[in-house]
Amino acid sequence: MERFASLVLAALALLVFSAAAAPAQPPRQATVVYFERPPYYYTHQGQPGGFLLAIARNAFEAAGLEVGYESAPPKRIMARMHEGGRLCSVGWFRTPEREAFALFSVPIYRGQPLVLVAAWHGRARLAGLTTLAEVFAAPGLTWGVPGGYVYGAVVDELRARLEPRVADAPVALNQMLAMLAAGRFDYLLLAPEELPLLDPDGAVGEEREQPAQGPESAARHGDFLVLPLADLPDGPARHIMCTPGVGPAFMERLDQGIRATVGPLAP
Repeated sequence: MERFASLVLAALALLVFSAAAAPAQPPRQATVVYFERPPYYYTHQGQPGGFLLAIARNAFEAAGLEVGYESAPPKRIMARMHEGGRLCSVGWFRTPEREAFALFSVPIYRGQPLVLVAAWHGRARLAGLTTLAEVFAAPGLTWGVPGGYVYGAVVDELRARLEPRVADAPVALNQMLAMLAAGRFDYLLLAPEELPLLDPDGAVGEEREQPAQGPESAARHGDFLVLPLADLPDGPARHIMCTPGVGPAFMERLDQGIRATVGPLAP
């Protein structure tokens, strides 16, 4: 009996030693929240995907920062950013309003100039228009805009000055395109990186990990017209936006990881 008790105690001691000697898992230092907007970010087979999430993942890993990923609607993401904690979100434009409650990394990506997308059957209403200023000033045209969406300083300034007619649009691109085709509004502004998704049979998963090149002139993409606009520059820089709760040391390491994997980008 005593020998049995000794063996039990030895086994328990070995278990305690093994548990103490096992390497501890690094604590999660932040949660990265993203919304479903292919090809930038999306969930595929239960895993986060998209080329901007891939850029961010490489930067976090290079910085040695352990993070987790969650999907949430964009309005919920902004609400959670206001609530605080240790959160980050990928691909946001830097604005004075957002800087009031969030921290921003150095740029991770700068997109191509936005293009106008309209239903092919409504292309005659856009005949002769070559700039966004002309489109905004044209009577009778309605722009589909997701609530709270920011397009960058150039577009926002033109919108404030010319006051185009605007209709509410959902964030999900497939829903936006369905409303566009149904005539709920006349045009959208999209990034060329999103154009492959105009094809309902387009690539999914890993094939969306790289941004596509935009068109050089007006072209038909399935049921849609894609029109480049002469007065639009390259897209604004995109950043990783984090709550102040992550702290300055976290942001400094993240910036180092971005510089190591992306390189310097103009702000």
